[in-house]
Amino acid sequence: MTGSLTILLGVVWIAAVASPPAAFAQSARADTSRFRLEIGASTDLSNEIFYEDEVDTTFLKTHLVSSPEAQISGVSRIALLGTRGARAFGYRIQNDVSLGTLVQSDVLELHGETLPAGSTRYDVLSRTMYRHDQSFDRDLTEGRADGYGRVRQPLGDVTRAELGGRWDFGRSGGPSATLIPDRNAGGGWIALERLPLVGTELRAGYGLMARAYPDSVVRDHYEHSWELHVRQDLPGLVILDLESVGQRRTPIYTAPNSRDAYVSTESSAELRWRPVERLEARARFDGEWLRYDHPDTLIYFDYDLMRASVTLRYEWPVAVEVGPRFQWLRSPLEPAEGYDETAGAFEFEWLGLGHWWSFNPAFGWRNYALGPNGDPFTDVGLHSSYWFLEGSAFAEQSLGRAVRLRLAGSARDEHHQDPSQNARSLYFSLDIRRLF
Repeated sequence: MTGSLTILLGVVWIAAVASPPAAFAQSARADTSRFRLEIGASTDLSNEIFYEDEVDTTFLKTHLVSSPEAQISGVSRIALLGTRGARAFGYRIQNDVSLGTLVQSDVLELHGETLPAGSTRYDVLSRTMYRHDQSFDRDLTEGRADGYGRVRQPLGDVTRAELGGRWDFGRSGGPSATLIPDRNAGGGWIALERLPLVGTELRAGYGLMARAYPDSVVRDHYEHSWELHVRQDLPGLVILDLESVGQRRTPIYTAPNSRDAYVSTESSAELRWRPVERLEARARFDGEWLRYDHPDTLIYFDYDLMRASVTLRYEWPVAVEVGPRFQWLRSPLEPAEGYDETAGAFEFEWLGLGHWWSFNPAFGWRNYALGPNGDPFTDVGLHSSYWFLEGSAFAEQSLGRAVRLRLAGSARDEHHQDPSQNARSLYFSLDIRRLF
């Protein structure tokens, strides 16, 4: 399915690029065209380390279990970028292929937009994907086609309206596809945006999406969504950012549970103050709220998740950011899931010509309100409190004129009050490519 659709879209797109509208050809500006080829290799390493309980611990104690997995892949990217109609239309055709020992994938992306300044703009993106995943004892084949089209119409010097539509079709197969149903989805959105050079920035929008599942009609649903973003310059070189997004999902048919009947909202507020050129202070608060129509105490339970942080960032020549962060989770029907977390976070970033390095360590304590008490007959807690140490790193480095190296990794170590819940995780990825 995906391969045939990819070929069809590619033929249609290339024909459109090769034959732009006649009106575009009247301009005298020369068009541009650029071909890009990247070939290389990548390696991924993942490992989960945890204590596993035996069925009978009378004579057998808990023991440490490790599940490392690694793969090596050949990767390539072919891209064609340019303009047509005397630079009135821009296009990008890009194909990414990864052939690994465990995962193979192919993604074709087609993007085009009109480029006239100060007038109506049209933007279309189409993406098709094939993926075969055999990692961690899976055997899953996926095909997907998604994308969007939108129109942005100016309503004055700083205001514009946006109207768009999107689609998403997915098919899966193989022994591991039982939990990934096929889907057909389509919908659209409308938004109003105000983007002045100085003053209050504003974006407000509403969207509607319908999803149908051929293998399970009880999953069919509508999803209403909304967004609001406000950016305000305040006196004293202070910037206030407010953002809120949400979804309301409603089943089309009577469903046996509340999986697709809920309201979800995410909101954030951030203050940024830059008293001098290289110093910035930030205070941020985030909140997530989930409410099911018919919550239960097993899977579909309501929760409130809140996060707060205060950081100080200094840039020269390496950017350093440091500060505390806090996190709280509460669930009315599942109090054992509730916790308080306090951590200290750091960020080191070095950005320059030909390189970008970033390292983000953190350490802290997560305290569960209802921890396990050791009695399997009266135990109401699912988790024990723990100390944790975690870190993530990213690097992109030029190795000469046409060779690029990209590295990403993360690690986490948890020490629980209940040692049987101790856990460690590790992920590492290395990608090196030659650009032609």
